[in-house]
Amino acid sequence: MEARGASEFILIDQMTQAYVMQLHWMEEAMRRAQGEPRIESYDYREWKEHRRAQAKANQWETGHWDVPYQREAEAVEQAFRIAELCTKSFQRAARQLANIRLVRAKTARDRRRDRARMLKAVKVA
Repeated sequence: MEARGASEFILIDQMTQAYVMQLHWMEEAMRRAQGEPRIESYDYREWKEHRRAQAKANQWETGHWDVPYQREAEAVEQAFRIAELCTKSFQRAARQLANIRLVRAKTARDRRRDRARMLKAVKVA
């Protein structure tokens, strides 16, 4: 598929990115659905909480919010949802590209038809 113009180039690039992201998130969804999640030990959680309290007191760490925890089912669902969004993005870009090419084909056909009419009118006269 060769791009003809900036708009087609942008859409092909968008399709490529969406496809790569779709593959990544489908792989992540399968990993989450079929694999065992890592679970923090109680000791590690305690150490992390102590470290967070110490860092807050000393203001050594950056950031203003904590990463929220997810349950296993929510993590799997999230991965599939993101993969689906990537698929829809790919399909939307492909549809736009097809529409652009259809308009160009119709415009070229109309130009050829008008040129043929003009030539026919010139030959008759």
